[in-house]
This record gives sequence, C-alpha cells and structure tokens, in this order.
Amino acid sequence: MARVEHAFVVMSGCPEVARTTLGRGIAAELGLAMLDKDDILDALLESLGPGDPGSRHRLSRASDAALQAIAVNTPAAVLSSFWRRERLSATSVPQPTGRMPCAIPASSRCTASAR
Repeated sequence: MARVEHAFVVMSGCPEVARTTLGRGIAAELGLAMLDKDDILDALLESLGPGDPGSRHRLSRASDAALQAIAVNTPAAVLSSFWRRERLSATSVPQPTGRMPCAIPASSRCTASAR
C-alpha cells in the first residue's frame, strides 16, 4: 500500500457559509488539527491594524502563504480558506482527490460584491 504523506480535509467556500464551524467539528471528530486562514488573518489584523484596502489585501495573501507553509509541514489537518480552484492548484498544498459539494441558499452564495 502506498504511504500517505499528507491527509487534508479542505474546506473552501465563500465567507459566512459556516466553513469554520463545520471544519472545527470535522477536525474534532477526526482528531485532526484545524488550520484556518481566517485565524491567521485575524491575528495579523489585530497586531498590525487593518490599514487601507490594499494593505488588507496584502495581509490576506500573506495569510494564504502562512497557511500553506504550515500545511506542508503538517501530516494531517482540516484546512479552511476561501480558495478559488485556480489559486488552490497554484499552491504547494497537496490537491484534493475528491469533492463533496454542499448546497447553500442563494442568499448565501458568493457574489462579486462579496469578494
């Protein structure tokens, strides 16, 4: 049998769709670490301040990079972030081997104005 180097549950979705809540439950149930990009971003914003929209965008990308750096050195975890498929495929995080789409109400779906 092939050795599995990393085992991740990847939670991706728009803001406010309960990805962190679901991810924390899954992590607890499976006994995995929970790595949430929003936790990293919140810590950066708290320590450095929100600044202007450009600096917030840079802190968000820095949070992405920090999450990826932690993930590649973690054998198994639940990863939570709002990854667009093309952005996830450009990372060093091992790619998902399966997907489980979840239906969300139309009022909760991502829109261009929510990004």
